Amino acid sequence: MRRNVFRLLGLPLLAAAGLIVAGCSTPPPAFTIYVGSGSVQVSPSQYCDVTGQQCQANGTAAQVATVPDGQIVQVSAPDPVARTPWQVAAEYHNASNGNSYVSCSPLFPANGQYAYTVRPPSGDQLVLIEIYQLSTTLVAQNNGGFAALGRGTWVLTNNANGTPVYPRAHDNLCEDQGS
Repeated sequence: MRRNVFRLLGLPLLAAAGLIVAGCSTPPPAFTIYVGSGSVQVSPSQYCDVTGQQCQANGTAAQVATVPDGQIVQVSAPDPVARTPWQVAAEYHNASNGNSYVSCSPLFPANGQYAYTVRPPSGDQLVLIEIYQLSTTLVAQNNGGFAALGRGTWVLTNNANGTPVYPRAHDNLCEDQGS
């Protein structure tokens, strides 16, 4: 009788324990990016723990999509990102003068923004979109101020002109331009 009770209780307990352990390894959040009438899921190319110290990189995570000239792109943040500060950078190519430039969204506060619309200026081609999530951990700076560590980076690159452009490692287009 005791053996049958263990069989009856043991299997569900083991299954519950497996679910608890499986729940501890949840995948990092993905952004949904809408282009025209379609959408793509974008996984992070880098994702760190809340301290910004334990990071996992996935160089193949950049999503490639065809974004025609002038096409509006809607970025939808998953809840775990929207609950923290985050920002969007869009790099464009100006066909008339051949220059590339970056436009950054404001830095959205925690719980302040769940979506952002990228609106390419007339005649300019979207090259790529980078999305940055900040950690809630602050570090002291030499100037006496504080800065938040980066937690995650997501990338959508445009192949409308045939060759997608990928960001450099540890690149933050908004920091590079001082935004």
